[in-house]
Amino acid sequence: MKNKIVIGIFVLIIIVITIVFLTRKSTEKGEISVRLSWLINANQTGFLTSVAKGFYTEEGLNVTNHPGGVDFPSIQLVASGNDDFGVQSGSETMISARAKNIPIKAIAILDKKSPYVYFSLRKKNITSPKDFEGKIVGVSFGRPLEIVYRILLSKEGVDTTKITEVKKIPSNVLLFTGVYDVQPGFIADLIFAEEEAKKEGIELNAIRPTDFGIKSYGYAIFTTDEIIQKNPELVERYLRATLKGWRYALENPDECVKYVLAENKLLEGTPQLKALRARKEFILPEDSDTPLGWMEREVWEEMMNNMLEQGIIDKPVNLDDVYTNKFLKKIYGIE
Repeated sequence: MKNKIVIGIFVLIIIVITIVFLTRKSTEKGEISVRLSWLINANQTGFLTSVAKGFYTEEGLNVTNHPGGVDFPSIQLVASGNDDFGVQSGSETMISARAKNIPIKAIAILDKKSPYVYFSLRKKNITSPKDFEGKIVGVSFGRPLEIVYRILLSKEGVDTTKITEVKKIPSNVLLFTGVYDVQPGFIADLIFAEEEAKKEGIELNAIRPTDFGIKSYGYAIFTTDEIIQKNPELVERYLRATLKGWRYALENPDECVKYVLAENKLLEGTPQLKALRARKEFILPEDSDTPLGWMEREVWEEMMNNMLEQGIIDKPVNLDDVYTNKFLKKIYGIE
């Protein structure tokens, strides 16, 4: 029996070593596996565009984008070496990962303004976080939206004991039927919900945390400390091609939304196009004087301090371990 256990452990070790060896070899050849934050929709357009327009090929890369989601968490899959790069929202998630000693680091952000929203039926007149009191609120437990939700309620002095919280489901049916009063999501989710609501003769209200002074980023592009240290040129090439794809997608939404629809044939074109156009306000805001992907220290610091105040993390993390602009500096020629 003991011999069988020893043999089994030995075989497992060999398998793990083989997987790591093959992964490193494929990465050296430019074979890149990317784990997106969610299922394929307009929020992933720039990544698909970089493939379709050959921007990755120009950098000598063969990139495969894999859908993410609850069952395919990008942070865990990248940290474990299953994927090379990942996408996750947002700054609060990167901080939480480092607080748990997960060796990943953000190399760029997409949304300079947080695209989070909390929406409700207009007839319920929910126009501020204070109006959540006495209501049933859908919560994305364990997700970035919950972190921002907790910070927002605290900042606005909301009595959380007066709120009934239920787990959010990936559908608007509970909101539309009145099972709960507030639904959390991305700006794209609001647009999809508005399209559904029109068919039902329903109007919606939306609350944006950014309107209440909450600073946070949306999608963060990240990789592991090991890849950054051992293959920095690969990181630079991947990031340059990815940002090129996003800029092209935002400037050519009618063309690039077709790449999304080709990948996910269950989607409708009109709401996806509206969602892609809406992302430009967050990714390339007119009031920003920094280039696409750039990260500001003060945003990371404010989010970390908010998380400390809420007890979401126990102690400060070294923000130099959380994010780096060094690849963006090389791409944009910034000293």
